[in-house]
Amino acid sequence: MKCKNSLLVTLAVVIIALSFHETPAQRKLLTLSEYSEGTLPPPAKSQELTRRNKGIEETFVGGVLMKTVETISESVISGGNRFYSKTTEGDKITEIDKINVNDVMYIRENGKAWRKESDNPFGRLVMGGGLSSPPPGKQYSVESVFLNGISTQIFEAFFVLDKGKELTFQEVRMWVGQDGLVYRQELVEGKLFPRTETLRSVSTYDYDPNIKVEAPMK
Repeated sequence: MKCKNSLLVTLAVVIIALSFHETPAQRKLLTLSEYSEGTLPPPAKSQELTRRNKGIEETFVGGVLMKTVETISESVISGGNRFYSKTTEGDKITEIDKINVNDVMYIRENGKAWRKESDNPFGRLVMGGGLSSPPPGKQYSVESVFLNGISTQIFEAFFVLDKGKELTFQEVRMWVGQDGLVYRQELVEGKLFPRTETLRSVSTYDYDPNIKVEAPMK
């Protein structure tokens, strides 16, 4: 009897402990319409502010890192954009730096001298958001979390694609603050079984009104 009572007490303690071990916020499944409503407006609002975006994209083959692309882009609403990218592929490193000030584009490659360029690629840059044509196997969800002390919602879209002999997946995450701004984005692609990542991309956003973009020194 004493042993039985001891077992019951132990079970009660475990149940109580589990009841207090809840996640701070439960994930909620969304429809495509709800997901689009939560992810489409933030990018547009984010583009109305002076901001800095840092990104890193990694490409894997057979679980081995083959290529890394690091980017930094700055946009000043009063005028001026800057984009820097560093691509590492094996022992080869390629760097590109572009500055657009007063409708004049300056380009520098691999640390060489700056040159002027007539084309302005910044006019074609669009920050990601909702998806207009999702694949058939899909799931959307949202969860409230803190990101670096900021209250945000993670909007997640998960897709499964049938490539014939194998299934692949794509996972898109966007952290949106209560102020309607995007603070982080992640994209992961790979094979579903066994789960193997082939691409991972992470972008973070910093909204700093003190960011300045100026023409390079000659």
